[in-house]
Amino acid sequence: MGGDPNNGIQARVNEDKWYDFRASFRWDQTDFDYNLLANPLNPPTSSPTIPATFSPHAFQTRRRISDFDLTILPQSAIVFRAGYSHNNMTGPSYSSVHEGTDALLLQNWNTTLNSYRFGVDAKVLPDTVINYDQFLDYYKGDTTWQLGPFAQALLPGGAGTVELCLPIDTLNKNPCVINPPPPV
Repeated sequence: MGGDPNNGIQARVNEDKWYDFRASFRWDQTDFDYNLLANPLNPPTSSPTIPATFSPHAFQTRRRISDFDLTILPQSAIVFRAGYSHNNMTGPSYSSVHEGTDALLLQNWNTTLNSYRFGVDAKVLPDTVINYDQFLDYYKGDTTWQLGPFAQALLPGGAGTVELCLPIDTLNKNPCVINPPPPV
């Protein structure tokens, strides 16, 4: 769809022979909610009628990305490098499961990736550099799935509630047909 907001900032500080420091921060927001994409469009002729007024496949996440890199003695025969990156994505998204009836699922995103970088460059001969790099990546995924809120119905006898499925079109027997009681 495009037009989602994003921002960024960069900084660079260096002293020619001593150090070179670079930092950046980016922020990104994704709001995808196209109401007609995979919307079951529950007809008003169904009994009961429950209109789906939002997309069951919405995606509304925020990402924050930071990068920091430091080079020490960038023009010497031995150069030291260190860096850190942080990437975090949070926010809700909705999807559906197509097993018999379409259940609305809510997925709360919370993922984090931390990356650490260390390196050494040795200039041993003209036009020859030996590099050693070490990368450490740590991922944490706290993303969960749960039944999303759409339309709750009371169970008989006060036994609790149940979440109805997305498509409700009883005239076309989706997910089921309501048989009225026989006339007396």
